[in-house]
Amino acid sequence: MARSLWPVPEAVENLIIFTRIKLAAAKEDITRVETREDKLMLTRRGDFILVAGKFPRLVAPEIEKRLPEILELLRKL
Repeated sequence: MARSLWPVPEAVENLIIFTRIKLAAAKEDITRVETREDKLMLTRRGDFILVAGKFPRLVAPEIEKRLPEILELLRKL
């Protein structure tokens, strides 16, 4: 991604990552992306997507750090 001459507000960065999450989910036919505590819950055609029989776990404690983590997990599907 090209860098701007001006700093981008954190809210704008989060919106960009959120949009990338939506696009990555749509590419994989995922209709719902949800987090509960430290679990990432993805739904495709009404069924949950499990990795090795479990919901993927999120490590980052803050949402700003979880967004890139969610995007990375979606890209690995």
